[in-house]
Amino acid sequence: MDTQTQAVKLSLPEDLKNIKPLMTWADFPVKNETDQECAVAAMVEIKGRIKAIEEKQKELFGPLKTAIRDFEVRVRDDLLNPLKIIRDTLNGRVITFWDAREARLQQEAREAREKQLAEERAAAERAEALAMTTGNVEAMSEMIIRAKNVERLETRPVEVSQTVKTTGGTLAQVKIWAWKIVDESKVPGEFWMIDEKKLNACARRMGAAGGPETDIPGVEFFQKTRTSLRG
Repeated sequence: MDTQTQAVKLSLPEDLKNIKPLMTWADFPVKNETDQECAVAAMVEIKGRIKAIEEKQKELFGPLKTAIRDFEVRVRDDLLNPLKIIRDTLNGRVITFWDAREARLQQEAREAREKQLAEERAAAERAEALAMTTGNVEAMSEMIIRAKNVERLETRPVEVSQTVKTTGGTLAQVKIWAWKIVDESKVPGEFWMIDEKKLNACARRMGAAGGPETDIPGVEFFQKTRTSLRG
């Protein structure tokens, strides 16, 4: 089926597409009872047109939507999910090995830094002793440099990185921040959301009961007017 044929098949009937006569009601004022009756009659007609368009739309797109939904289910269940399970399983194994290797690399890095730090401290002590003994400008400068090297090594964090390079791509470590709730009672109110569905359900129950039946701190229930159009 070509594109033009599809467009014709999915086109609405001309009588449904012609809404210009109904659009003229957009600026209709309601100033008296006669105007009100005319407006209500127009609303009934517009409501009927909306329903007819929606029903025709459902008739045209219903089978197509069903086919798309079925296709998405098959692709998800037969292709995507099995592949994702395998990917996630391999990823878990990689991370387990990765964590163990990172711990080993960090230990080796700490030991290397401690060795370098010991050497720098010894050199700093020798430089300080020489500077105090001789008072030589070069010796004083060397003492300052060695002291700064020791301070830099003492404050530098131990960091290691891992990458896995293959012909198809590279896997690298990425550190991200995440969160979990450890004590709900201490979470500030700004991070909680109002459950509108539950409040709407309470309001509907009040309508059925003819008045308030519950008191929720911080929430006020009230009545408002809404029109109901039948035709």
